[in-house]
Amino acid sequence: TALEKAGCSACGAFMIGDRIDNDIAPAKSLGINTVWIRQGYGGLQSPEKYGCIPDFIVNSLNELLDIF
Repeated sequence: TALEKAGCSACGAFMIGDRIDNDIAPAKSLGINTVWIRQGYGGLQSPEKYGCIPDFIVNSLNELLDIF
């Protein structure tokens, strides 16, 4: 897997994405920390609809500096 190639565990990784269905939900199912960027089409999605709540929610890439 990508995590194995990077030598990283799921709990030490972060998925940063703008889609709940394609980015956040799959990462959460693997135990990966998630950051949802609410922009574009993905910003209209509801995390509750997919049964997963992102660990962090930001509105722009600049806000990632507050997390990392």
